[in-house]
Amino acid sequence: MVLQAREQTLGTVHPDTLSARAWLAATFGHLGRWTDAEQLQVQVLEVTEASLAATYNLLGRWTDGEQLEVQVLQAREQILSSGCQVVYIDWQ
Repeated sequence: MVLQAREQTLGTVHPDTLSARAWLAATFGHLGRWTDAEQLQVQVLEVTEASLAATYNLLGRWTDGEQLEVQVLQAREQILSSGCQVVYIDWQ
């Protein structure tokens, strides 16, 4: 699978991997696999929002960064409470 190959070679937060995940989510949506599509879309959104939050913090936009970080945390809590598997990202 393209997504797995990109995750293994590029990592989970690489833009090409995120793009593959977003395309797979769109494909699932077209196939009516809404739950699968949602899970992938949330993963993509979580990574991009977390990245934007970090950028806001570096720019001194603390309130904007905090708001996004809260949204990311809420999305993670929703995923965990639904019993879905979560892939944690090592930002180092």
